[in-house]
Amino acid sequence: METLQQVGVIGAGSFGTAIAQLISENVNVLLFARSNELVEKINSTHEHLGIQLNKNIVATSDPKFLAESCTLIFPIVPSVNFRAMMKSFSPYLHPYHILIHGTKGFDVREEDIEKLEKGKSLGMKYIQ
Repeated sequence: METLQQVGVIGAGSFGTAIAQLISENVNVLLFARSNELVEKINSTHEHLGIQLNKNIVATSDPKFLAESCTLIFPIVPSVNFRAMMKSFSPYLHPYHILIHGTKGFDVREEDIEKLEKGKSLGMKYIQ
């Protein structure tokens, strides 16, 4: 059987942790968290958010290490944080990287909020 390269998951929230758990059934996962304390806790206890994590999951807070170690990366962060996360990872990403993002919600800037009318949903006419 061919050994697969590890897969990166950016975001150690509930959704990112769930995705890491699913992926870790078949391949090693490098889970990115911003907090060094959280990384140490995950790596020492293999537990996070009350869930026993698969031993195939290793946490890191180093974006360069994740990008150098993984070709396939799943950014799983809230939409409001997606832009900043991509800016912080962009120096380490290359055309060969494959990113499959799982975000929810909208990245709404403050000036966009002013465009919204009270009681109306965020329609496509507001998204530029």
